Amino acid sequence: MGGGYGMWWQLVLVFVAGAVAASILPGTTEVAMATAIGAFKLHPLPVIAAASAGSVFGSGVQWAIGRFLARYSDHKRFPLKAADYDKYAAWFQRYGVWTLSMAWLPGIGDVLTLIGGLFRTPFWLSMLLVGLAKGARFALFAFAFTGALPWALKLFGEIQ
Repeated sequence: MGGGYGMWWQLVLVFVAGAVAASILPGTTEVAMATAIGAFKLHPLPVIAAASAGSVFGSGVQWAIGRFLARYSDHKRFPLKAADYDKYAAWFQRYGVWTLSMAWLPGIGDVLTLIGGLFRTPFWLSMLLVGLAKGARFALFAFAFTGALPWALKLFGEIQ
């Protein structure tokens, strides 16, 4: 297993990859995780923790952008009329906050966190749901990468 000072910069890179991938910028956390676990031989637990923390950080930034945009909900160029905005905000506060547990989905997860901020969902509840969902996704990926993938490759004779 990796260790020493080298492990820290690798975990920082996994954190940054998680933060970028959770934003509107393109990126993939799984490539950074696979590199840290496979090439640099880091234990999966700190890699999962770094990826999850970075992803929650990036989602928090998305939430903050949505919260900032909410200030302009009465602006003439805002895409929703004031009455529609209030109606959707009330619905999202009642039911939609649980959609943040789907933030692990590629593509729409980033939009969901922005919408969560736009409709003023409580920050800590939003980040808790996002953290649990993305943490589970990264743990599943690490398990698949470290356990299931080598087993499947051996089964089909790819690894001796």
